[in-house]
Amino acid sequence: MSEQGRQGEIRILDLIRRASRGGACFSSFLSPDLRALALRLAAENGVELSFFGGDDESERVVLGFGPRQGMQEAPVAFLNIAWDDRFGSPGHRDLLGAILALGIERDCVGDIRLEEGAAIVAVLESMAEYIRLNLKQAGRVSVRVSRHEGALPPPEEGKRMLINVPSLRLDAVLQQTARLPRAKAKLLIEQGLCFVNWREELRADRQLGPGDRISLRGKGRIHILDVRGESKRGRLFIEIEAKLS
Repeated sequence: MSEQGRQGEIRILDLIRRASRGGACFSSFLSPDLRALALRLAAENGVELSFFGGDDESERVVLGFGPRQGMQEAPVAFLNIAWDDRFGSPGHRDLLGAILALGIERDCVGDIRLEEGAAIVAVLESMAEYIRLNLKQAGRVSVRVSRHEGALPPPEEGKRMLINVPSLRLDAVLQQTARLPRAKAKLLIEQGLCFVNWREELRADRQLGPGDRISLRGKGRIHILDVRGESKRGRLFIEIEAKLS
């Protein structure tokens, strides 16, 4: 485990201990690997968890530790960041970089959902007003920031497709869905940029199955829905839902 991972584990165990003594407490936004670690540690210690971050597909979430019936509103806010498309369209990296350039720590920012001419960003409530008042530009584009009130719009549905792969190895599935050379897919996995069911996966030969969710940092997500059968040449037909850039 990396030093960052060890520090994350220490923080999670501290939250679990506090929740065990009664009352609810919240994490900052956790990366998928720390989220998976928190799930395991909370289960081992008999502590309930709740997730806050936007919707069921949110990658970075705030965890609430403690009984759900006593869980107060999570310290999460949502900001609308809008711009004029005539002057450019900032991407995920531009928006995140602009927020972090304000001196905001990465674990204060959750998912960034790109819409047409705008984005919805999950942030810690304690940072929301500071970001609203100070974020004026992302990349080379001027932006306007306001609080998002009311329910979030439903997430954009991924594209469903039927593909055929030589096997259910992780690198084989990524090669076909993300249109990557097999060697490139394997390299991205080995670099720690791929997550399976919210956990970092470093094994290119990891076997997948129906229900598995794959996240490839910077490219999007893939959900394996079903394995439909096998061709005469031994290749597998799998149904997936993909949101890829």
